[in-house]
Amino acid sequence: MVKSGVKFRWRKTATVTLTSTPSQHSAAPGDWPKLNGANLDSLPEKVSWARLWADGVTPRKGVVLAMQDYGAVIAISQAQKGLVPASATSASELAQLARGAPVMVYITSKSFDTQKFNLALTPSAEPSQRLFRMKCDGRHPYSGVVSSIADFGYFVDVGFERPGFLPLRELPEGTEFNIGDQLTVYATSQHWRSGRFNLSLRQLEKPKKPKQHLIVDGLTPYQGIIQAVVDRVAVIDFGFDARGMLLVDDDVEVGTELTVYAVRRMRRNRRVFLSRTPSIRRVLMLKDVVADGQTPYSAKIAGPPRPGFGVNLDIGCEELALLPDHEIAVAPPLEDGMPVYIQHKTAFNGLLLASTTRRAVPRERLTALQADGWTPYEGVVMRRNESGTLVDIGCEVPGLLLPKEELPQVAMTRQGPVAALLRPVPDPEERLRAGAKVTVYVWSKSCFTGRVHVALEPRPQQGMPLHLLPVDGVTPLVGMVASISEVGAYVDLGCELLGRLGRRERGNERTRELSKGDVVEVFARRRNLEGGRISLGMLPDPQRRLSIDDVGRGEHEGIVVSVQHGVAFIDFYCEVSGMCSELLNSKRLKEGDRVLLRVEHLDDAGRFLVVPLKILHDHPQVEAEIEARHFGMCSRPPKPLRENEILYKDLVQNFLRGKKCSTLLE
Repeated sequence: MVKSGVKFRWRKTATVTLTSTPSQHSAAPGDWPKLNGANLDSLPEKVSWARLWADGVTPRKGVVLAMQDYGAVIAISQAQKGLVPASATSASELAQLARGAPVMVYITSKSFDTQKFNLALTPSAEPSQRLFRMKCDGRHPYSGVVSSIADFGYFVDVGFERPGFLPLRELPEGTEFNIGDQLTVYATSQHWRSGRFNLSLRQLEKPKKPKQHLIVDGLTPYQGIIQAVVDRVAVIDFGFDARGMLLVDDDVEVGTELTVYAVRRMRRNRRVFLSRTPSIRRVLMLKDVVADGQTPYSAKIAGPPRPGFGVNLDIGCEELALLPDHEIAVAPPLEDGMPVYIQHKTAFNGLLLASTTRRAVPRERLTALQADGWTPYEGVVMRRNESGTLVDIGCEVPGLLLPKEELPQVAMTRQGPVAALLRPVPDPEERLRAGAKVTVYVWSKSCFTGRVHVALEPRPQQGMPLHLLPVDGVTPLVGMVASISEVGAYVDLGCELLGRLGRRERGNERTRELSKGDVVEVFARRRNLEGGRISLGMLPDPQRRLSIDDVGRGEHEGIVVSVQHGVAFIDFYCEVSGMCSELLNSKRLKEGDRVLLRVEHLDDAGRFLVVPLKILHDHPQVEAEIEARHFGMCSRPPKPLRENEILYKDLVQNFLRGKKCSTLLE
């Protein structure tokens, strides 16, 4: 049944529905038949998702699995395959392919939810941008081309890893487009997991706010507009880059304006639930929940039990608490109003683990945890999964012991005497069984994400506190790549927090060449003590950056490096970035502007609030200034990475053999 007020227009679609035979396209890797001329064994077993860049210009080896009417199915690894669409490739190019033949392909788009790829036989003229660079504030214009037409709207290629979706409801009545039409669109929202993002033809008067700034207390009012209604659930646009869900009556029409209140946020599936009436009492925010195992909370059952997980409980918080199965087995009969105690709290996914038993000793706060790699913690193995082993160390956050394939990891540091960052390979059979007692050492933690990494052996050298790390842009730091993600590489510097080499910053282009376990020389550019983040560069800055204590209330020159969500971020050569909101941005700053500014004060997020005084247009090399000052470009060429790797790996080998090598670093 179609709801009243919702208009649908049906048309022939230009997209192709993929149908495949079990033996050729949808078969498991082990079921694929041997191929003539080339074998799947010549391909890697699996390529990391973070390394599968859909930029359209990075070449990848593949093997043709099948030739179909809709295109060619090509394997890029033994476990991953993509499609070269017939609609986007000439018939002559497809005619040259044969089943089992090796071929060079380029990934043009990838779907984060279906894990499928679109491939091309020729590289794109320009590389596509990564999705994490998308500005979903409704203000930044993007030039796009209609790539396909669906029943409910248009898919528009705006130069990113996947096309955006322009819904029919965003179009004026009677407006239609054809494939190949050029449009100017604005990104309004993006799905956290799949990467899907919606587009609009009109620029918003006020920029959308990031969902991190949403206050879920049940009392703060927001003005919203109903975008769609499905089965009495309305999708509400209420001024953030994430849309809310609201239960409504059947007679509510699309486009209705209303006042809503955020009453619940589920970080694990990135949903926000709204209400039309304010709450009787203020909803607790996640940061206000005390996870010491002793503070009681009155709980209500929020749904039926989920086998293998437990029961969701409403404790008056923006997130639901989970009472695990093993707790239900020993708990008294569950009823509304029963007292529970929060045992663990994880910030990045909002997980709250509850118990009906009060602890005799309160749990330690994450901020008080000693992440020096030397302090021993007596822990109990909670459970093991593919991500590693979770260990209860008496803290509000459990420690994570990485799995065997992630270890060992060896690297050198210059932050003091020579030391090797060696994480031992655990014995998974007996030592790490569920319920076993182990002694672990906290190697790193993040108060921003709520993650704690532990090891079975201490660091050879005590870890450095975050506030002692030199963040000046010129002091060389040697570390080891601990992991690779969509946003860049994370490096272990022998500090309590991993540093991040962001791919977005110029000068870090070689980040995509790095692999886990590589030894690199980096330079710390920015530090956020409140958020717990370190930004690194692979090239030194031309001059030393200011520390927080060196910044006065005088005037400084800076470069606008980003403008999004109504906020301009300015690099004025300090270890902390400057931030100027739209209320103070009377100058209408844009990226690349060189400005004269005045520093006001340091906010709670660890950034300086600044006021732009004047836009300096007299500088003849603004673009060169951006590269030199913000992106770490330096006139002197760096030492070849290969030479540094050989030197540091030799030092590692000498250290492991018991030789003294402190003089070699000097």
